[in-house]
Amino acid sequence: MDYVTASNYERLIRGKLRQLVICECKRIADICNDLQFTGEVAVDWVKVRQTLNSATSDYLRKLHDDAMFIKLLRKGSLLNNSLAEIWRINGNYNGALDAVKRALTQEHFATSTKTWSGINIMTIHKAKGKEFDEVIVYEGAFDGQRYIAHNDLDKAKLVLRVAVTRAKSKTIIFTPENAPCTLL
Repeated sequence: MDYVTASNYERLIRGKLRQLVICECKRIADICNDLQFTGEVAVDWVKVRQTLNSATSDYLRKLHDDAMFIKLLRKGSLLNNSLAEIWRINGNYNGALDAVKRALTQEHFATSTKTWSGINIMTIHKAKGKEFDEVIVYEGAFDGQRYIAHNDLDKAKLVLRVAVTRAKSKTIIFTPENAPCTLL
């Protein structure tokens, strides 16, 4: 369908940027349709991500950036298995959208209802949305081990708030004695 130039649609896509995004989506869809997929889900996913990276639209480049953070193909065996099954049956990924929706929905409910017991080690971001009896926040002395990034105090306050509010009863914060957290 040509949403930009067709005259028989009730409401055409108007606006230069919107039309540019539609044309760019069509271009990327055409490239993806021409890709030679292997059936190896992770390898094929990288090909699609690389195609998104070639986008000229800022919106689609943002989609590529967001896709870099999706670790479902390694972490989510349900999604990986579903996509691999679709490939085995069809020799293509027709139906992948439904498989992704099912996997994301199932993953969401599985993680939101999981009972956490024992000691669990995770990043603050990974802990978001979960609840524990007690929380220990460790802040190392080196970059990558601190929750204050580039002296951004507003972001650091939000990150620390996420960590502290995960605890039902008590939070303990470890910070280096020679370079303590500026928020404490």
